[in-house]
Amino acid sequence: MEYADDAAGEDAADEEDNDSPLSDILVRDLTAYRTLGLRLNLSEQPDLAVVAVTHSLASQIFYLGAEAHVVGIQPIKIDLAAHAGGIEDTPAGSAWAERHANWARQMPRDVTNLWTFVAELDHDSRMAMFAHCVALTVNAVKLPWERKPRALATADKLAEAVSLDMTGYWRPTVRTYLGRITKARILEAVREAVSDEAVDRMAQMKKQDIAEAAEQLLAATGWLPALMRTPRTVPEPAESPPPDAVTEAKNRGLLRRRRVDGRAGIADAVPVLSWGHQESWPRARGARGVYVILRYRQVSFSTTSGMVRT
Repeated sequence: MEYADDAAGEDAADEEDNDSPLSDILVRDLTAYRTLGLRLNLSEQPDLAVVAVTHSLASQIFYLGAEAHVVGIQPIKIDLAAHAGGIEDTPAGSAWAERHANWARQMPRDVTNLWTFVAELDHDSRMAMFAHCVALTVNAVKLPWERKPRALATADKLAEAVSLDMTGYWRPTVRTYLGRITKARILEAVREAVSDEAVDRMAQMKKQDIAEAAEQLLAATGWLPALMRTPRTVPEPAESPPPDAVTEAKNRGLLRRRRVDGRAGIADAVPVLSWGHQESWPRARGARGVYVILRYRQVSFSTTSGMVRT
């Protein structure tokens, strides 16, 4: 009976061990290996990488506190209304709000279904959703206490890449710009966009009157302050293609006419050093055999030996 009791106790212990969860450290180690495998496989599948990033961004943008993303990319977005009062009421602000609301309406109610939703989108729709989520994180706001010249330089490059034209989103008015700068700057803008004569007519006016008049004058010009302009890179002139070996050799005077088999001929230079039979290489009539071609060297042919002499 004692032996039976001991066996029953061991079986119970074994059963308890089988039901016990894995240790936290073991779970950590196993999932680290699994994460490495996911990284390796995902790095070889760029289309799925777009799905993963889009899912990560969307799950954090459209589902607050869901913690459903596995890709460690976090959208950092700022409230532009906190920096520019009334920006949300402008046509551009309304257009952005409508675009965002349109995407929000399409999101599945349960975040656990978001991966399937993103993966099953057609390519153009998925890329549009990806672009919207990325665009929401763009931050080119210049704050007085921040020193990030490289980020602002990148903003310039982005503006050029997307062909940003701020005349479609902003214009100088008394409220947005002209009433907030000096009289000298207002006149400078009018001089640049309109004419010196217009400046002369406004010079003796009060600042408020100048700002109001400038708003009317600048409205049809598309003028923008320097901060709003998109830099344009002047393309460098294209390099002309290099001349071929024969043309270059002729220009340098390295080729001369020779008498071969009683006929005048030109032994063309070939820009390589090679041994062998090359029937495709140009040569004077009657020349044959094994020969050496030196880079851009004057050559002549011997009809007796069939050799090339340099």
